[in-house]
Amino acid sequence: MSLDDWNVREESLESRIDLLGSWMIGFTWAVVAGLVIEFYAVFDPAWTGGWNRLIDRMGLFLVTIGVAGELAVEHKTHQAERKLRDITAEIKRDADFKLKAADERIAELNAQTERLRRQNRDTALLLAYRSILDTPAFEDAMRAFSGTKYAIEVFDSMEAKYFQRRLDMALKNAGWLAVRNPGRRLNLGFGVSVLTVGNQDAILRSEAGEALASWLDADEIATITAIIARGDLEFQTLVIEVGPKPETIDQQTQIRSEYKRRHRVSVQD
Repeated sequence: MSLDDWNVREESLESRIDLLGSWMIGFTWAVVAGLVIEFYAVFDPAWTGGWNRLIDRMGLFLVTIGVAGELAVEHKTHQAERKLRDITAEIKRDADFKLKAADERIAELNAQTERLRRQNRDTALLLAYRSILDTPAFEDAMRAFSGTKYAIEVFDSMEAKYFQRRLDMALKNAGWLAVRNPGRRLNLGFGVSVLTVGNQDAILRSEAGEALASWLDADEIATITAIIARGDLEFQTLVIEVGPKPETIDQQTQIRSEYKRRHRVSVQD
């Protein structure tokens, strides 16, 4: 049975209970009238003569009819109220079921909206050129490592060259010293590699390199760090390789996760 049908039955029972209430009032008036008549007969006024006995019987009859009617109406009212409670409970169950279904649907739509939002954000991240979001703040932070020597290499693409030029300019503005990289690599991996030149005697991570990589990662630029052995560059020189941008979100996530894993290990060491 539909909710509309239950509502129709509920309204019908409510109308019936109202009608039974009117009947109850009528039978109560009958009882009141019968009692008044009986009290009249008790006084046995002389002016009604021999009619007092008949009047007393009429009062008793009205009281009996009234009480019997009240009993019948009360019985019918009780039945109607019980049915009304059952219908009300059924309507509540139906409403609760529909409310639960609506809540589940809303939760599903919210989840779909969140998935679409993440997909749109991921798509925008893949399509947009890499960039430093707050260049003045970046330059201020990198000035703490002014004098750091670095060599920068770039993958042959418009997007990589765009980011390389802006990163190179910001580092120079921060006082970093660009040097020529005599051992250029032809094949650069995805993302940005911040490599610190070490040697067999001293394998140390560069604080400047870690600060640079941490900033790039915070700007959602896929970044990795490592220590390399290079005899053609000074110790602690940074080699920054701007490779191609990750092609998928999985690549982006994998590179950033690997950076965070290495960063945690280096901090523990």
